[in-house]
Amino acid sequence: MVKVKNLNETSDNPPPSGYSSWIEYWKTKTGKKLAICAHPHCNDVTGTNLVGAHVKKVGSNDNSWYIIPLCPEHNMINNEFDIMEELVSVNA
Repeated sequence: MVKVKNLNETSDNPPPSGYSSWIEYWKTKTGKKLAICAHPHCNDVTGTNLVGAHVKKVGSNDNSWYIIPLCPEHNMINNEFDIMEELVSVNA
């Protein structure tokens, strides 16, 4: 597991050229066609309303930004949380 924290005020950052959204970017980079919310206590198992959320690792010297799939509710939380999903690095 990896502990992460949402980054605030990153919604204005457009996805890289050639991608229509951050969730599309995550799916392409991971090779996964389907995704579910990476928050371990999410009840949304449909994965139809996901966003590519910007997060940073907690307790690490790694200051990189990463993308993970989150539902809108969990994309708004400020607390740290563990995930088991694959992190995709982003040029911040």
